[in-house]
Amino acid sequence: MARLFKAGDTVMLKSGSPVMKVIKYIEDDGLLGKEVSDRKVQCVWYDPNDGRKKEVFHQNMLIHASKTFSLEYKNNSTLYGSFKNAMELMTKEEAQGTFNELSTAIYFLIAKGFTKQFLPDKEYLILSPDGDKYKPEEMSIIKVFRFEGFTDIDDMSILYAVETDDGTKGWIANAQGLYENNDLKSLLTRMKTKQLQQL
Repeated sequence: MARLFKAGDTVMLKSGSPVMKVIKYIEDDGLLGKEVSDRKVQCVWYDPNDGRKKEVFHQNMLIHASKTFSLEYKNNSTLYGSFKNAMELMTKEEAQGTFNELSTAIYFLIAKGFTKQFLPDKEYLILSPDGDKYKPEEMSIIKVFRFEGFTDIDDMSILYAVETDDGTKGWIANAQGLYENNDLKSLLTRMKTKQLQQL
């Protein structure tokens, strides 16, 4: 299996998480005993409540994340500038809302004003990094993007463009299949659905 990341990369879980940094691929049990894995990635991040945290994830659970995801999104025009080059490189089909990669679709949504990430927490969706809580019934799904795992059936994901009743726009990502967040899946079924539209 090809490695998708390298030490120092900023990543996040497809199912939603704080931005993390890749430390290394860890040792795993191989045919010849312990060897460096091509699958398991050790990541580190800072939790405001618990301090520095470290955990190992299968690489198919992760996507590349721009450092701008950790900003507080106070200036949308600045954010748009961060993604302008990526937008200019998109093909005509991508500009119409079709993408090959989850990270590119997230950049597209941010540039279109969907700047907030929502993370699941039991009965609520948490606005990151603000911390505001929304019940799923207070949110609407605007558009859905699906990404197939061409080389690995476990490497599938889905992205939702969402809007709250108070007008806050953002996105929610989830893996599909083995690494799907079932709690998030349940929350999504309780959301309203606006007529899916061209962004």
